[in-house]
Amino acid sequence: RRAVAQNENSPGEILNKMSEVGDYYDNVWEEIAENISTPPATLTILFNKTKEPQFDYDLRYAIQKIIAKNPSTPTELLTDIFNASLGRMMGHSVQTQLAKNPNLPLEIIEVLASSDSSMVRGVISANPATPASLVEKLAEDEDVFVKMYVFRGNFNKLSPSTIKRLSEDEDLNVRASVAYHSKDPELLEKLSNDPMPFVRQKVAINKVTPENTLEKLKNDKDQFVRARSEENLRNRQINESKRYSLNF
Repeated sequence: RRAVAQNENSPGEILNKMSEVGDYYDNVWEEIAENISTPPATLTILFNKTKEPQFDYDLRYAIQKIIAKNPSTPTELLTDIFNASLGRMMGHSVQTQLAKNPNLPLEIIEVLASSDSSMVRGVISANPATPASLVEKLAEDEDVFVKMYVFRGNFNKLSPSTIKRLSEDEDLNVRASVAYHSKDPELLEKLSNDPMPFVRQKVAINKVTPENTLEKLKNDKDQFVRARSEENLRNRQINESKRYSLNF
């Protein structure tokens, strides 16, 4: 039963029928809730089932969280899940999963971006549906955790001025993330002089770091920076040789 419930090729009518006969112990409901092939109507019925008074407390939130992040969950249901999470003990836990859904309505994204939970703010900052204006705001969040999440999914939405400010952040992990993701040669050269080896290592790893910067880092005082820059240069030579051979 679980194998059928989690199989993306299972017909929707079968998944719908199975949702009617699941129980608290066989995990079938969770598998159906996670399956991207589960019909939207079935997900809605399953969510409504979790609101029944007799429904197991832990299983209720487990299923709600799974439905919340399922990309097949309809917008109306996402809104219902969000409203049901407000003021609840497990509210932030459910909202964190909602924040992962790429189909989340803008009005909910805006609310989650102002959440008092850094976890929720962090996850929504990486959501591909989050507009650039909110990504910019979250990149300036006082919590480093939130800033780091921005790099996971929406670095390309940051303006050059914001990226420059982040490259000067007091937290080395933030600077290192800029060094890893940036495509700005001048900024990468600047970060190659960062006092922290971890930041310079990320510059050395970056696939678009200028070769002259990598050549300089080959003589860095940190052995790991030297090793990463040499490896980067070596891989570029190998890739260039492959491209050259393909032209003949």
